[in-house]
Amino acid sequence: EQADKGWSIEGQIAELYKFCDGHADWKVRWVLQDPGYTASNLERPGIHRLLEIVQEGRVDVVVVWRYDRLSRDNLDFPLLLHIFRKHNADVVSATEPAPGTDTPHGEFVVGMIGLMATLERKTIAMRVRMGLRTRAKRGLWHGGPVPFGYAYDATTGRLVPDAAQATVVRAAFEAYARVGRIHEVKEALRRDGATDRRGRPWGVPALRDLLRRRLYTGVLVCGG
Repeated sequence: EQADKGWSIEGQIAELYKFCDGHADWKVRWVLQDPGYTASNLERPGIHRLLEIVQEGRVDVVVVWRYDRLSRDNLDFPLLLHIFRKHNADVVSATEPAPGTDTPHGEFVVGMIGLMATLERKTIAMRVRMGLRTRAKRGLWHGGPVPFGYAYDATTGRLVPDAAQATVVRAAFEAYARVGRIHEVKEALRRDGATDRRGRPWGVPALRDLLRRRLYTGVLVCGG
């Protein structure tokens, strides 16, 4: 959907270049991106690099696809605007009709856009958590990697035992109940030729995670 509607990172960069080309006196110096990082915090290499460039006074205008690409946090967003203003860098969105941040009115409008992005992010997160809890209460799988020993039935939305893998799970629990040591369980499974989903011999970390998982007691855990 992102690619079809031009929302991919490549599509955003193309729109930004088109926007910058409309300003004869602008020259694109850097293109910064943070693929796979959330804008809910500033722990992103691209944003760190941007702050370095701005604070070194090497850029006049920071052009973003949307203001919430900078930050979707109501504390970080005004901090970024303050840093940019302090170092004489204006911030402009290529897709949102808002005045720049070089006037008090413009700064206020852009700040409100940032607050709305924060509200949107938190509302979406709340709805997702509610949806996951509701699915779990109904006994439906609520997403993520399917645990070893199960397969996902898309028609019912439930986990169903995988006969071959379930045998390995039962063997692991029975062995641990008998010997009480994960290392011995590992050796027992290896002697029996049991492997994980990728066909690899079982290791201690993977076995520890399996034996600690409440799902194998028939309980779906969601959010703790």
